[in-house]
Amino acid sequence: MVNKRSLSGAFLNLLLSSTLLLAFYSTSPVHAATSWNVQTVHTRAAGQGNGYCPIVLDSNNVPSIAYTGYDSMMHARWNSSLGGFSTQKITIGIATDMALDTNNNPNILCEAFRADVKHASWSDASVMYASWTGSNWDIQTVNKNYTVYASLALDSAGNPHAAYSTGKALMYASRSGSNWTIEIVDNGTDIPIHLSLALDSNDKPYILYSNPDLKLATLENSIWKIQTIPLSHPIIGYGNMVLDSKGNPHLSYSAIGVGDPPTITIMYASWNGFGWNTETVVSNVDSESIASLALDSFDYPHICYVNGLKVMYAGWTGAEWSIQTVYTDLPACGPVYLAVDSNRIPHISFRANPPGEGLFSRINYMMYAVASEPVPLYSPLPLQLVLTAVAIGAAAVIVYLWRKE
Repeated sequence: MVNKRSLSGAFLNLLLSSTLLLAFYSTSPVHAATSWNVQTVHTRAAGQGNGYCPIVLDSNNVPSIAYTGYDSMMHARWNSSLGGFSTQKITIGIATDMALDTNNNPNILCEAFRADVKHASWSDASVMYASWTGSNWDIQTVNKNYTVYASLALDSAGNPHAAYSTGKALMYASRSGSNWTIEIVDNGTDIPIHLSLALDSNDKPYILYSNPDLKLATLENSIWKIQTIPLSHPIIGYGNMVLDSKGNPHLSYSAIGVGDPPTITIMYASWNGFGWNTETVVSNVDSESIASLALDSFDYPHICYVNGLKVMYAGWTGAEWSIQTVYTDLPACGPVYLAVDSNRIPHISFRANPPGEGLFSRINYMMYAVASEPVPLYSPLPLQLVLTAVAIGAAAVIVYLWRKE
């Protein structure tokens, strides 16, 4: 015979075991194999220089890529009727960054030869800004001093903003109408050329750079405030910075790992409103490539990088990093760039060495890769649903036992 005390014990045991079981199954992320569609955009991309090839997506998730061709700076846009990319020559120069305006027109920063210099060499290159009007490219000079990298962002009115380094100073340029205003953000004995600029929803600029520690400059009441970002590992390089839906900065960087010789660790850092959180994305990387970061509609991070001359991708599921190999056919060279569309599908641009050519070939392939599906999300069942299911199951067992009694 079953008494009430034994029924109570049975109910409690069932409640506990069912809760643990349901919690386990509801918090286990499901992984699915992802395939990658890889295409050659251009077979005559420049093999010299730093190989910048930023990729951006328009409001319809259509990709555009800015890169340096063998004899001209180039812009490529996906053409669905061709099933590939349509390309345009812009000017002689090196593309460094790109953004799209509200009409999905490309705006590109580049290093280009000044028209006022005869027999120009790269020491006569300037920071230039090229914008597509719908029928032609309008090209303006931002700064005539020699630099080799500049980062671009467009504000809410469509005005361009640029950050760049002269090697000894971090500069910030903004255009209103047809006039550019240039100011010094930071002076230093050694400010590397690589940096990243972003504007928040109020058009407040954020600039990520190193001097030599990793720093973040923000403009507060017309005064640049600079903070050093505390990192858990010694930094050897960093990628780009992205602002999330709350205006908090996120960034990727490469750190010195363990081993002899030491390996490289890809790290991810984010500001939570009170302090910086850092975590390891992947260890034992053997390439010092720039890791590119993008955030999806959930503010989840996605990172692409090069490891062993292979293009790699890491996507955050909500519980862990899903690491995938994107491309292995040819050696990847230079930085890789990443954009994530509104469906959380990653798009990657990178350069690859042609067959039979060395790593320092003068001609590379401009490549594009897109995933067949997004990384599966970690989706725990709501606590209320779990408890309801447990209660229903427990009640059914109690009714059954009472009837047997």
